[in-house]
Amino acid sequence: MSLPQKIDGFGTRYIGAARTVNTSNREKFVRLYASEALVKGDVVCVDWATSTYGYGAHCKKAVAGTPLIAQAVGIVSETIAINDIGLIQVQGICDYAKLDISESVPGDVLGPEGSAVAGKADAAGILPFAINISEGTDVTADSTVYLLNSHNY
Repeated sequence: MSLPQKIDGFGTRYIGAARTVNTSNREKFVRLYASEALVKGDVVCVDWATSTYGYGAHCKKAVAGTPLIAQAVGIVSETIAINDIGLIQVQGICDYAKLDISESVPGDVLGPEGSAVAGKADAAGILPFAINISEGTDVTADSTVYLLNSHNY
């Protein structure tokens, strides 16, 4: 009998007698209002201090160790002007992340670091939101990460 073997969409599948890998990268996006100007690659969090369009509808640059904005939710997919709606990737493979590569290596769990940058989640209070897949240029929107959908959007 030829049955799919997968857990939550990942795994292997059979096509006739051939076994192949599931090629889905599970990308998922949300649209949120920007509480400040954002550019592609910025690491963002939900801005719980702003409720103009309802709680949880706004995002801003994530900063580790700062109350209310320390839990990153995703990465900005396009430039967003303040108070405009923009696209945020929250799950799957993202190849335009801003990453501090000074301490992180592929395979590391990532959290917010500094302002709008991902870094190794190795200190107390840095909550993970992604996994480092490959590094680009330091703090430039060209590193590849796997986003974990930490807010379950």
